[in-house]
Amino acid sequence: MVAGIPFKRLYDAEEYCARLELPPTKDYLAYNPAEAKRLSLTCERELKFVVDLLEDAQKKAKAKLDVLCAERDRIRSKEKINIMDECELNVLNDNIENAIGEHSGLIDAILIVRKRAYEHWELSRLNQEVTKDVETT
Repeated sequence: MVAGIPFKRLYDAEEYCARLELPPTKDYLAYNPAEAKRLSLTCERELKFVVDLLEDAQKKAKAKLDVLCAERDRIRSKEKINIMDECELNVLNDNIENAIGEHSGLIDAILIVRKRAYEHWELSRLNQEVTKDVETT
């Protein structure tokens, strides 16, 4: 654990220390499987909630993207496109690019948070026998 944050692997904890510019010493790193399990139970539930929020935002971003694409396709399907339509298409294309970026970013965030939630799920399932064995070696 680093500053009360449980990690599944020592490497991840040391990497986190490096990001915070903390030396990976016993002052900052702690090995406490029981506390890591307790914290992971709480973190896992919280991260599942965050994933739900991100998924709702992703669905809204997808719906927004679908509306923008439908509007663009409607204008493109006209027999005669005037200068105003061309301007509107340019604006719609810019908005579509932004919406794609937003949607893609939310998907990336969902994957990152899901991975961390899974790590906490694994940590929260540590059994006492395994933690005792590790402590005695």
